[in-house]
Amino acid sequence: MARGPSINSNKCSKCHLSGHNIRSCPGEQVEESSMHAEMPQMQAGESNMQAEMQHMQAGESNVQAEMAYMQDEESNMQAEMTSILPEVQVTQEEITLSQPNVQPKKIGHRLINEDDDVATTQ
Repeated sequence: MARGPSINSNKCSKCHLSGHNIRSCPGEQVEESSMHAEMPQMQAGESNMQAEMQHMQAGESNVQAEMAYMQDEESNMQAEMTSILPEVQVTQEEITLSQPNVQPKKIGHRLINEDDDVATTQ
């Protein structure tokens, strides 16, 4: 014949603690108190996660600021290039006007300038 839990048993068959039996087991209270004990750890973990999120958001803000700075630098460089470009561009007319009035002579397949000692092949 199977016996149920004894009221006078030394250990509870539910929580395996001594001093009570299954009918008077404070198991739920024990679980609840252990949950209360874990709460500060969980809150600390949540606090750490929030701090890490803020750190990541700050890093993201820094990256966005760096990107904006780089875009400004690129815009400044493009503006500078645009302002310099007219000074750099030289027209064919300016090249012609800047050269001495020497006409090259063509001898066979070689082009010789009157004032040059070196012949260049074309």
